[in-house]
Amino acid sequence: MRTYETNLSTQETQTIEEPRLHGTDEHQSRPQRAPTPPVKGTRPRIRLMLKAANRLRAQGDFARAYQGGKTRHGEFVMVRARANHKPVNRYGIVVSKKVSKRAVARNRIKRRIMAIVRTELPLSASSGADLIIVVRPNAPTSSHNALQQDIIRVVQQSLQQI
Repeated sequence: MRTYETNLSTQETQTIEEPRLHGTDEHQSRPQRAPTPPVKGTRPRIRLMLKAANRLRAQGDFARAYQGGKTRHGEFVMVRARANHKPVNRYGIVVSKKVSKRAVARNRIKRRIMAIVRTELPLSASSGADLIIVVRPNAPTSSHNALQQDIIRVVQQSLQQI
């Protein structure tokens, strides 16, 4: 027999543990924290995306605009436009891998164009249109002002053409 086993009791001692919380305190929830006031100097949230009503999303919408749309060319973009008989203009942006192999660069140019569309172009119209803005490979290297002027000019020409 080992020495550390010789002094052990053969009978188990039963221990009864007291609950941590007694009776009435057992099921009470924690007090709720008061809402924190806004931090001084914070800016209001800026909407980065267009509203869903102003976006082309479905593959069928893109296909209809490609098939029945009129095309206008600019230095940095090509625009296909087709009447949609709705009270809003809907925009779609296409950036192919010819523009950049990197998804980060393609998404960056999409965000630049979406900002121009959101701030400079008409979102509502008496007779709306579906517009697809196809980006050309030289667009990522262009300045913001040149890209903005090109997009505005080509979209306005497209809206007049349909």
